[in-house]
Amino acid sequence: MRLICPSEPTKSVSVVKKVETKESIAEVESVTNLSDVEVIEREINKIGAFDVTIWTLDEKMAKSDSKPPFEILINVGNGQIDSCYKAKRTLFDVMKAVYTNKNLKGKIARVQFTAWGQLKGSIGAKDTQFDWGASGPSNFWTVLQKYRLYVDVSSPVDERTFGVRINKGCE
Repeated sequence: MRLICPSEPTKSVSVVKKVETKESIAEVESVTNLSDVEVIEREINKIGAFDVTIWTLDEKMAKSDSKPPFEILINVGNGQIDSCYKAKRTLFDVMKAVYTNKNLKGKIARVQFTAWGQLKGSIGAKDTQFDWGASGPSNFWTVLQKYRLYVDVSSPVDERTFGVRINKGCE
């Protein structure tokens, strides 16, 4: 037995051991077995609890067995976002999460995002071929407005890109 004197320094050693449990394996397996609709909902729910509606291009509400491509409509309710910057940040985060998810590649025709009292933005899949990592919320918002400053439903779904200011001060 060794006694440690208070003036004697002690050493602390940490050992990290990777342990794989049945629960972690089950979670990974369940994520890979998600339908496209569930993957979309999961990605958006990581960002916030918003009203999400997913449609097929034949204008039917998407179900777990629905075939892509999908149109996603996201509505953020009153009080969930209280500033233009937060609206731009959330718009960008949602679009990036959906369009850069490798499991959803080629399965999304368009995403429309509306933040109550702030902005409405939409980007069609044909306009998403850029480096998401090199962009940011304000730049992305500026580019959306340069496409169109009004809601456009006349073009094909995958070309419906626009940025509409609801809060006129939302630059």
